[in-house]
Amino acid sequence: MLRLGLGVTTYNRAESLARTLDGVARFTATPHRLVVADDGSADDTLAMLRARKVPHLGGPNRGIAWNKNRVLFYLHEVARCDVVIMLEDDTVPTSPGWERPWIEAAHRFGHANLAGEWFAERFISGAGTPSDPVLCTDITGQCVSFSRRALRAVGYMDTRFERYGFEHCDHSERLRAAGFGGRADPPAYYLLKSDFHILFEASDYRDELERNALIYLQVKQDRALYRRPWRSLADLRQLTADLRRAEPYDPWLKARLALSLASLPARFGARWLAQRALLGARRTARRLQAPRRPHGPGEQTDAT
Repeated sequence: MLRLGLGVTTYNRAESLARTLDGVARFTATPHRLVVADDGSADDTLAMLRARKVPHLGGPNRGIAWNKNRVLFYLHEVARCDVVIMLEDDTVPTSPGWERPWIEAAHRFGHANLAGEWFAERFISGAGTPSDPVLCTDITGQCVSFSRRALRAVGYMDTRFERYGFEHCDHSERLRAAGFGGRADPPAYYLLKSDFHILFEASDYRDELERNALIYLQVKQDRALYRRPWRSLADLRQLTADLRRAEPYDPWLKARLALSLASLPARFGARWLAQRALLGARRTARRLQAPRRPHGPGEQTDAT
């Protein structure tokens, strides 16, 4: 039986989140595990989630990449889902069985993005179905789906990205490079049309986009496709703390969460440290093997 995970990310949008959760509850036909990741909201978000007994986790405000990784890690590693569908808190399902095409697309392609009507003029081709997805070089992050195999291959969003912008682009680029969610040549992503009511809110993200655009150029220099949801021991401790705050409202998931927390340092921390040490050793070896610049006249050598 398919194990479906639905994750919703949110920050200071309690009313929008409530409408999205209402749509998920009303229109989702497939049995699923639901979790909301809250990125340190200061409004009534947590009170609303507790009153409704909606499974949730969160922590201090760390930005979109970190918060989406909370969802992905929880549903991939703790709930052990076969397919993960991730919604943003302003994306309200409006038709019964809305999730089925996203599940099919995850099985077919490993990854799919939303075909937003606001950039339809840039669609290349396709009807927007799993059998005939829209081809486009642009993507948006309101709804995405992932297979378990795709997440095992590429991992998580790069946590070098700060508050807003480019984190989703980089993640989908790495997925496409690994063979999921798009074609390589000419490059294009697979997008699905879906019945959502998207609650657009006016926001000015120009400063954050500019900062993350520079980070994006740096991140693209990293040839590795896989990313862990942390880049330091401090990050690993923070993710562990976020998971400890989780409230699954489900005995099986509580047990899975306890097991994941107990095994997290051994399963991931030691392996990560070993990989970091290996990368450091390789960099040192490359520096030692690099040819030295010939000394010019009058320059001293180590022997003089």
